[in-house]
Amino acid sequence: MGKTARGPVSILQYAAVAALIALSGVKADAQTYYYLDQIVVTPALPTTADAITITVNGSLSNTASFIANTASMVMGNTVHLTVNADNQGIGLDVLVPHPESFSIGMLAAGTYTITVGGTSMLDSATPPEHQFVVSGGVPTDCDSLDIISIHWGVFGTDKLVVTAANASSDLFDYPGFVVLDTEGDTLAKETVNYFGIGVNPQEHILDVMDGAAIDGNTLQGQLHLWSNFYTEQECQFEGTWDLCPVAECAIVSPYFVNMGNSLVEADIPYTLVNSDGLPMATGTFQLTLDMQGDYEPGVCLPPDEYTLQLDQIDPVGGQLFYGVRADMMNFEQVQATYVQGTFANTLPFAVYEACIDGSNGVPASAIAAAIKLRQDGDHLLVIASDGSHIGAYRLLDASGQTMGTGNLNTDRGQLSLGHLSPGVYVFQSARSGSVRFVR
Repeated sequence: MGKTARGPVSILQYAAVAALIALSGVKADAQTYYYLDQIVVTPALPTTADAITITVNGSLSNTASFIANTASMVMGNTVHLTVNADNQGIGLDVLVPHPESFSIGMLAAGTYTITVGGTSMLDSATPPEHQFVVSGGVPTDCDSLDIISIHWGVFGTDKLVVTAANASSDLFDYPGFVVLDTEGDTLAKETVNYFGIGVNPQEHILDVMDGAAIDGNTLQGQLHLWSNFYTEQECQFEGTWDLCPVAECAIVSPYFVNMGNSLVEADIPYTLVNSDGLPMATGTFQLTLDMQGDYEPGVCLPPDEYTLQLDQIDPVGGQLFYGVRADMMNFEQVQATYVQGTFANTLPFAVYEACIDGSNGVPASAIAAAIKLRQDGDHLLVIASDGSHIGAYRLLDASGQTMGTGNLNTDRGQLSLGHLSPGVYVFQSARSGSVRFVR
């Protein structure tokens, strides 16, 4: 391990040492231009999930000396470092501090030995600094981090959504997820929005990088979790993820808002239709002097193309915007300016566009296999057919309004339906998908 007790030595201190050597009549070996004094391994206690850096601290013998080139190689459990020094003429005979860093990357668990060689170089680091240990596995707290899914953004393939829940007391402060391919190239990265990751399922929105190659709707690669604004890597997962969500529909909420300085009073009827022109939701946006934004109840929309249509009203001023947004803590939205003085305003958008095609969409059989529902009078028995715990869930009515929420930490549970009137409902689990049933 690298020593941390020693601090940097100033050039004046080295000059003083050089002066004492000169006065004592001792002449340093003219063939040695770089005196290596210390080896530091970062992080100090690396794991197999850490990218390791080794820094050598030393000093050049005079102001004309320089490091010509360096190299590193890992062979078995030995890390070979090469530092080649040279000089370019006659310089002042003072010792010049000079560090060199080597990016080693991730290593398998085990004890490693560091050897340092090269031309015009003297290794004087202590023996303990020539060894370090890499511990196996990811941090223990990552075992409690549940990666529920990775799927396309609700409104386009420029986003990936990572849904995660955390049963650990470690909240992974200011977390950021990164998706990489099997070669380690970054495909998508999150802008930090959360203070931490809690026990309830949480959706993290990642921006897909320009030019990122994601073939089809299946992603094979790596998922990394960083904390404290990408200063510490916490976890690493490898796997294959289906980017089309298990849930057969997504909760989408229409909205209308005034962002101008003047207050507006208005009633604006709207209709949300699917690709066949069938109404999925209707209502009226209302702006009052006390409320300059109206967010309508969400509606559960399967993968398809949609249009939000707004009737025209007499000009009322303000700066009016309308659109749709994803439900809960998902920050995705599609927005347009409401143009006053025209016949109508329309906003086309798609829900899980990449999954609309029947070959890419979510088959009903897969949804039915994920969750089983059985009714017994005023009770609903919910069973996860794969034996996993059901997790956070919601009960929705046909218009998408939430009628109840909860969390089932087992593979089955019984819910009361006594408060529900007869009609069509949706049981939606963040982990296992959605299933309709009739009360």
